[in-house]
Amino acid sequence: AGKVMKHIRQICTGVLAFIMLIGLSGCMHINLPKSEAQITRELLDYLEQKYGREFEALYFESGVNILNCYPKGGDPVTDRIFIEITRDKDRNKIYRDNGFALVIREDVEAQIRDACAKIPLSAKVYMDTAVPSDPLLDGSKTYEDLKARGKYHLECEVFILCEDLEKREQYADQIADLLQQDNYSGMVFIRTIPDTETYEKMTRRNKNDVFKINNETMFSIMKIIN
Repeated sequence: AGKVMKHIRQICTGVLAFIMLIGLSGCMHINLPKSEAQITRELLDYLEQKYGREFEALYFESGVNILNCYPKGGDPVTDRIFIEITRDKDRNKIYRDNGFALVIREDVEAQIRDACAKIPLSAKVYMDTAVPSDPLLDGSKTYEDLKARGKYHLECEVFILCEDLEKREQYADQIADLLQQDNYSGMVFIRTIPDTETYEKMTRRNKNDVFKINNETMFSIMKIIN
């Protein structure tokens, strides 16, 4: 009987120690990993504060803590951006996003269309969202603020109506020269479209599909402008 009572006391002691450990752990506020939903909410709140507009989540890449999203009321295909959260060597949070592309896109595309109009050429321009991430480039800043910082790199596709294909190289050089004079920095992919029907059906959303279907009649010239 004594051995049984001793065994019972050992069990009770173990259970009590386990309960105390749980209570102590609660007091210590052990930092468990945040859930995907919590990180998503944190990133969306950061974007809203930075750009002054709401964003909708598309999908979360949990392995690398990258959220793909788009502005509320926008197009989830053509307005998609990303935001990433990492930590520096001191474990401080670092946010990287390319949302500033949506702030300046209209002005950048207008700049290239204006250059084409001087030649004159009809052009449809679509800027890629691959722009530098900078915490100081928020919703209050403009394209001129980006240019004033000195170093930046943009990428744009320029679809020009060009029935005379022998002039495509000449047109590409003229576009690049005009953009150089206007302080554009980055790459332009100049794609010539030989017929009005194809040119008219081109949109930001379908441009890749139209280009693939008509790749035998379209020509592409890349220009790097610094």
